[in-house]
Amino acid sequence: MLKIIDISGWQKGINLSKIRFDGAIVKATEGTTYVDRQCDVHYQQLLKLKKLKGLYHFARNTRNSAKAEAHFFVNNIKGYLKDDDCLLVLDWEDSNTSNVAWAKQWLDEVFRLTGKRPLIYMSESVANRHNWSSVAKANYGLWVAKYRDYIKDFNWSGTKGTPPKVKWWKFYALWQWTSSGRLSGYNGNLDLNDFYGDRKAWLAYSKNHKKAKPAPKPKPTPKPTPKPTPKPVDTKDSQIKKLKADVELKDKQLAQLAKQNEKITADSLTANAKIKELKTRVGALGKKLEEEKMNNKVEQPKEVSDAFKSGGLFVLRISTQVAFVSGVVLGLIEIVKSQIPGFNLDQNVIGGITLGLSALLIAYNQVGHFVKKHDIELKGFLRWLF
Repeated sequence: MLKIIDISGWQKGINLSKIRFDGAIVKATEGTTYVDRQCDVHYQQLLKLKKLKGLYHFARNTRNSAKAEAHFFVNNIKGYLKDDDCLLVLDWEDSNTSNVAWAKQWLDEVFRLTGKRPLIYMSESVANRHNWSSVAKANYGLWVAKYRDYIKDFNWSGTKGTPPKVKWWKFYALWQWTSSGRLSGYNGNLDLNDFYGDRKAWLAYSKNHKKAKPAPKPKPTPKPTPKPTPKPVDTKDSQIKKLKADVELKDKQLAQLAKQNEKITADSLTANAKIKELKTRVGALGKKLEEEKMNNKVEQPKEVSDAFKSGGLFVLRISTQVAFVSGVVLGLIEIVKSQIPGFNLDQNVIGGITLGLSALLIAYNQVGHFVKKHDIELKGFLRWLF
């Protein structure tokens, strides 16, 4: 339990450092025009002494609206609201104490403006005479007054009398039990009160319910997930650009094909020229061969039977001509292979060509040689041959 006094301009000049108490509730305003001039003097002493503090407003509910008086009160105590232990109170003692709605509206408005939930002060008889259920249910605490008598009580001693009983609250926060209290260090009457709780309980009444809580430590910012790059919208301009790019690509491909075609044509012409050259060389080689055969004449007897008497020389000549023709054919084939890529012949084919050409050449030379050069009778020759 804490020992609390309430003071106003009636206690002007009091030196709070010389009396014994735990806290004081100071009058601040009344109605919509009156500010107690001793309020700040008393409050600054409480701050210096580190005592618990409170401020109260005396209601003139028969003259003004509840909101007007609430705003007047708050506007004059703004400088004290930063103190967590500063309790706010509505003093309900005007001539019309039945206007519960007015009191409730004042309490709501002050709570909205300050974040502090005020208490309401009234006598035991007023607390039980009217229906205060709306105020009690809204969790506005009660400070109730009930005196045993008006005989002086010194230094918190003496018999306080019977504690008050109230109808609408389950309990009350303070009991003002005398207005004739006397404390050493001050020569005058003081209202003495008991607060039912300790400092922690006082702070529960005086705290700012809307005061911002300390912000939690920020969590580490997660790395942003890269968003997929949106596909560009296929507009008419982009379609035209795309078509132009396709045309340019086709033009390049056609140019490359034209170059390749030119190269193929040139290669083909070169191959044809080389084939013609080879034909010319073959023709020249054939003429040269004919000339060499003509220059190597062998006298033959007029009769066929005599012509073949020298059989060994005839066989030698035939072998020589076959070898010569084979060498020429193989040489020509090698020349063609070197000039025309991919040209190739099977060995059996090469052998067949060689033998065929050799036989034709031998037959041509020998028949012509014996028939024409030696005046052999053709009919007799054929009869001998077959």
